[in-house]
Amino acid sequence: MAKVLDKLATLLAAKTIDGASSATSEEGRQPSSYGEVQYKLELMPNEIKLDGVGNYLSWSRRGMLILRTKSVKGYVLGKVLEPEEKEGHEWKKWNATDSLVLTWLLNSLTPAIAASVEALSTSTEVWDDLSKMYSGKGNVMLVSQIEDTIHDLTQGDKTVTTYVGELNRA
Repeated sequence: MAKVLDKLATLLAAKTIDGASSATSEEGRQPSSYGEVQYKLELMPNEIKLDGVGNYLSWSRRGMLILRTKSVKGYVLGKVLEPEEKEGHEWKKWNATDSLVLTWLLNSLTPAIAASVEALSTSTEVWDDLSKMYSGKGNVMLVSQIEDTIHDLTQGDKTVTTYVGELNRA
């Protein structure tokens, strides 16, 4: 049965190519062997693995760039809302895309951090949780640590460029 359906899909795709439209649209949609439209979406890996406060900013900036390349940053920012109707095509498309983004997010984390958020169900929940834990916004302890680091820095024998670089990293 599967061979018959695959052959039928191949014939239909070939006929479509000969006709007015092509088998793959500009949006990356491809006909499946069952006549449904599938969306092909691939996200490049984030080479920076989130391992804590120290690299959160680099990780999140790189992540946003990658998500923007495929126009899916709205999923992590909570701007693409889950459709209320859970039976329709729109929900299936939303669920598939959000699941892909969620998987991509988990793969961009160290195992310990991934374990702390893997029970969350949407990419927005994971992104928000990671932001609260590692961005430093409102984190009094992190602010205090940075203030102490800056207070202890002195220029000494360092060039101005080196000293300013150390201040920026603090």
